Amino acid sequence: MGSYFKQTFHCTTLSDIALPAQLATALNLQALDFLPGSVFWGIAAKHLYDESKAEQTLDLFHRGRVRFSDARPIVTGAIADKIPLDWHSPKSGKNIDVFNQKEQEQVDAEKKAETIPVYCKNQLLEADWNLLDAKDILLEPRKSGYMIFKAEDIEAKQEAFYQQVLPEVVAYPKSARDPKTGLAADSQLYIYKAIRKDQVFGFTISSSNEEYVKVVADVLSGIQYIGKSKSAEFGKVDIKATSKVTPIEEVASPTKEEKARLVVYAASRWCLLNEYGQYTLELDPIRHLKLSSGKINWEASTVRSGRYAPWNGKRRAQNPERHFIQAGSVFVVEGAKHVNPSLDLEGIGVHRAEGFGELLINPPFLQAKTLRISQKRTKVDGPKLVEETPLDANNKRLLQALSEQKQSDDARIKQLAWDFREQYKDLYRGIKPNQWSVLRKFHPESSAEAQLQALSTGLSQLNWAESNRLPRLTTYVGTRMNTEKQRIYFLHYLSAIMSK
Repeated sequence: MGSYFKQTFHCTTLSDIALPAQLATALNLQALDFLPGSVFWGIAAKHLYDESKAEQTLDLFHRGRVRFSDARPIVTGAIADKIPLDWHSPKSGKNIDVFNQKEQEQVDAEKKAETIPVYCKNQLLEADWNLLDAKDILLEPRKSGYMIFKAEDIEAKQEAFYQQVLPEVVAYPKSARDPKTGLAADSQLYIYKAIRKDQVFGFTISSSNEEYVKVVADVLSGIQYIGKSKSAEFGKVDIKATSKVTPIEEVASPTKEEKARLVVYAASRWCLLNEYGQYTLELDPIRHLKLSSGKINWEASTVRSGRYAPWNGKRRAQNPERHFIQAGSVFVVEGAKHVNPSLDLEGIGVHRAEGFGELLINPPFLQAKTLRISQKRTKVDGPKLVEETPLDANNKRLLQALSEQKQSDDARIKQLAWDFREQYKDLYRGIKPNQWSVLRKFHPESSAEAQLQALSTGLSQLNWAESNRLPRLTTYVGTRMNTEKQRIYFLHYLSAIMSK
């Protein structure tokens, strides 16, 4: 494979992010607890998809030469991993580690209360299950959340454990709209769940072409909008590179044929194809992991699956449904031969450019019978606050001048809005207040063009088309305002005074 290049980014949610786990217009919509790589892939496509540069476009968006990983929570500056489905905790809150009782006695009582044991299913033998039964300990899988390793001061004899992380999610009640009446539809109340703002997620861009990583990084950086309802209150993020482009050299392949037991952890979702080119949920060690031999131990493995139909923003339609293996799934492969050492860099399956196919082989958090994890959930990192520095006299005068200029511009725009109302009040008398209020429902940073286009859709389309009402308003906005911010401010203020 040769050299590989990677760059890390932090994505800060500046508003709540609506990323439903499935496409629907009703019912209780579950939110993703991560930002899928496809949203960053889509941002890059918006800026770089150029048919006149066919070779670069094919490499970036069709051949999978650039991979956009999923953005997972950041905790104390590090990217967290999905909690393995292999991890099981005792039911009924029993804080007992039956395999390390002597070590457990040495753990400080306060520290013990903060953490609980987790049992790695793939490491438990029949005798271990019998011991658990004898101790009357029932295990249940940990199905959600993320984890990050925390090592305390060894000299102080404090234990190392894993912190439990779960991004904060908020719920919004919404109602479907009846297209015939424009009112809320009967029995169509549903809940939007969204990732709360002021949380930081981390992701990477990787490619065998260093220049491609730099080109994509340039268009990703800055304020972007992702997810659903971007023109309303959702979707604003700030993306920043936190590292330089780093080369990763391929490790030389082993020459000896040795049988081994592999524990394969799905670090992201996997989309696998069978020999007929159809989606499959069965991992084939030879086809997918490129081993010369190996067999899945399904009894020791823990796997969950899902399906969804991705939304194509260009065609404004759904793509074919995908079946995938969920992140955190664990496969145990017995008798593995000829393990490719670069497999964790290359990934497996299809749609790897969109964050699918990441894996870890024999990770340390799946190699012991028991580990400990914090009972209390750790918060995801928030945006760093910039310390205020005292301003000198010149800067104070500059800020005062800018403030006065803004106040002057605002006063001029308000006067233009009142002039428009006075001049055209008879022409726009047929526009109802709720039709004007459409403009105030847009996000303050959405484009004026998008807001004006929204007036010409739905049931109000005929009203706005009559007597060239919409073209007249569009011309007035374009000729009287100099900047996009001024045009947006004018539309919002005009909608408020025209609806009175």
